[in-house]
Amino acid sequence: MKLEMFYRCKGWKVSFFGVHVYMVYGEAGSETLRYFEMASKFLPKSIWTPETIVTSFIVEKAEGSYLVDVEGRRFIDLTSQWSTNNVGNVNREILEAAIEGLKQYGFIIYSLNLHKAVFDLVTELLRIRPSNNLTRVALELSGTGAVDAAVKFAVKVKKRPHIISFLGQYHGYYTGTLGYGPESADARRYFENLYGNAAILLPYPDSYRRPEYMNCEEWGKFIIDYIEEWVLKYQAPPDRIAAILFEPIACEAGVWIPPDSFIYGLKKLAGKYGWFLIADEVMTGFGRTGKWFAIQNWNI
Repeated sequence: MKLEMFYRCKGWKVSFFGVHVYMVYGEAGSETLRYFEMASKFLPKSIWTPETIVTSFIVEKAEGSYLVDVEGRRFIDLTSQWSTNNVGNVNREILEAAIEGLKQYGFIIYSLNLHKAVFDLVTELLRIRPSNNLTRVALELSGTGAVDAAVKFAVKVKKRPHIISFLGQYHGYYTGTLGYGPESADARRYFENLYGNAAILLPYPDSYRRPEYMNCEEWGKFIIDYIEEWVLKYQAPPDRIAAILFEPIACEAGVWIPPDSFIYGLKKLAGKYGWFLIADEVMTGFGRTGKWFAIQNWNI
């Protein structure tokens, strides 16, 4: 049976749903095989990513920074679940707050019925905001939803059709956000005609792909100069651009910290032309870089 051969290969290169991987955890038990057999029948094939397959275990429970599988084995969770678990899984303080919220409110949609917890959260978010220019809070269900809402807000308020964003960025897999910053060309396969030219896509100055004749600061400055000298002259004038969307640190692309010249250059352009500066802090916010928000490392 192909599925069983995959899990018992112990280091052999095998193929599953067309994905070639190497086994790293050895032989799987019968309970793991049973769940993966079910998954192969009932779950979408998109669930079977290289990351999912290579782990080769089914989680039974989470304990702080550890995952325990159905065979009783413990693994360190180095994913932090897409950087959402700053304080680990099943944190007692968070768990108690969540239970208390469910007891008090159940499921209340704040856009239909405002409740006290909304104001408690908004007040705290405004307390740690990176800039006093941020005076209102819009609550979204996901990071992708937050990016989508920010872009819609910018375009509607400015009444301008374009945004500037960067190749290799990860803003989510919604149809809209794939157009703002494709993590890879393959991610947009079959959807290419949906995007048009709303997003002006430019290279993100990660040090790994910089030209050999440039240092990191020159690489960042080159991107800024390209916007001024080429984009604004040949693609869209400044008054047709609503915002710049970027990750302060490119996380999914490999955790690349951009040069100072790039971040300060974006800020200067936004101020000069009246563009919004949208920092996607889904992975870098809430203390993950030592400050509440990564953009504060540049005093922005």
